[in-house]
Amino acid sequence: MNLFRYEYIRSNFKSIALVFLALTLTSMFVNIIPIILIAAFALLNAGFLTYERYVSLPLDLEFSTFTTILMTMKFGLMWGLATAFFTKMAHILHNKDFNMNSVFSLLQYFLVAFATSVIMNFNLSLIPMGILIVIISNIFGYLVLKYINMLSDYEVFMFGASNLLFNFVLLLGFTPFIVPLFF
Repeated sequence: MNLFRYEYIRSNFKSIALVFLALTLTSMFVNIIPIILIAAFALLNAGFLTYERYVSLPLDLEFSTFTTILMTMKFGLMWGLATAFFTKMAHILHNKDFNMNSVFSLLQYFLVAFATSVIMNFNLSLIPMGILIVIISNIFGYLVLKYINMLSDYEVFMFGASNLLFNFVLLLGFTPFIVPLFF
């Protein structure tokens, strides 16, 4: 048993050392803070959405919209698009659930990144801009769910309402803590 623990720790130490070395070498050429944040946000989103593996509910509780807004505001459109892509891909790979709605969700997160980059020019603070972007995103989501995926009115309402409420809670509840740390 002790040999197994030793080998496990030793193999993980090598992995951690390789990741640290790779990040150190990468930091010589590019800013690695966005890369670390994208990885953290992708893990957070995938971990939070684990419930979808076990329970089929018409809910859209995800961190992708909020984190895409933050990354686009802080680091620009390309990092926002990367955040949108990697948070959704981490969710898909973790839950082993790829369907047509995954493609539309990815397009919705890309829309969030583009809308953030455009609306940023109006010098709004994070909360009103985030609320406006979440509403725009949910209008797109409504159109896709209702007219392309042909979901029932109940499912469309549940997806939209849960996404709006969750993102409003994130924006109103966590913005006072995130702005001083992030910006």
